[in-house]
Amino acid sequence: MEMKQITPHPSVFIPSEFTDPISGMALVSEAMRMLHPTQLDIIHKLGWFKMFVPKQYGGLELTLPEAVRIEECLSWADGSTGWVVTLCSGAGWFAGFLQPDMLKEVFAEALVCFAGSGATTGTADMVDDGFEVNG
Repeated sequence: MEMKQITPHPSVFIPSEFTDPISGMALVSEAMRMLHPTQLDIIHKLGWFKMFVPKQYGGLELTLPEAVRIEECLSWADGSTGWVVTLCSGAGWFAGFLQPDMLKEVFAEALVCFAGSGATTGTADMVDDGFEVNG
């Protein structure tokens, strides 16, 4: 008889010293219509906005499964926090398309939330002094 592997509960991936305050501020942050400073402090302290950023630029350089476990646990603690971390950390994947000098500048900022989209819905038109970007 084959034993079925049981997937652990999301709460095992992040210590409760971090998930408890995130969860505890969920209603307050909903009323504020933004993440609570306590939630953001934890996110920045643990570098979750930089999950996919290379270590040499101050990131965590996590694998996709490692990052998904964190996002799953955050979403269990507070869906809004999980969503924000997913969006801001996911865009960090674009770090691989930036020049090294730009990477150093952008990710040197401790509180950076690098966001964007892979959708090609905008345009970049050449103008006299560079480009005009829309979309």
